Amino acid sequence: MPVPLCPIRFTSAASALVGLRAADRATGTAPALGPTAYEFVQHVGYWSHYDEHSQTSAWPLPTLINLDALARFARDRCVLRQSPMVGDIALIWSHARQSFVRAAVVVVVGQWIPSDKYGLPAWDCTTIEGDSDENLRLGGGAVMRHSRRLALSRGDRFVHWPALDERFDARFAEDELRAGEGRALMEVFA
Repeated sequence: MPVPLCPIRFTSAASALVGLRAADRATGTAPALGPTAYEFVQHVGYWSHYDEHSQTSAWPLPTLINLDALARFARDRCVLRQSPMVGDIALIWSHARQSFVRAAVVVVVGQWIPSDKYGLPAWDCTTIEGDSDENLRLGGGAVMRHSRRLALSRGDRFVHWPALDERFDARFAEDELRAGEGRALMEVFA
């Protein structure tokens, strides 16, 4: 029987890797986490849902070329959200690059800010990110725990991947779309 999709497995596996650095890989004391934050998320997802008996993983996200492709994949399956839940993958948008530049595992959803300076909601979250450093820089080569304010006005979005489980109740996704979340997402990726 395949391992059921479980955000707790995902966040626990990510937490276990906090503090590992690229140098640790060279000495053989750490797994090969890959050069990008997205590969880190894929690594954690795959192995946290790996079943030793069947030697397969129930991880539902395919390996894609970049984070924009992941956002389109999630949007097309109605699992790209505007609000976070623990275990979601935060996609962090760069206005300068006009693309998503970082993927992070959401481990704590803290304070909700109903209206930022642009009139849109934001959340103070704790995330775990691969290929980062203490100053939130890309390419830092470490798995880090960060406090971030994630905001719709900056283009940040969330992949609620557990909803991809075939056992998931599809009525939940339909309720989300009826609530208006889907309309705004389609405008972002039109």
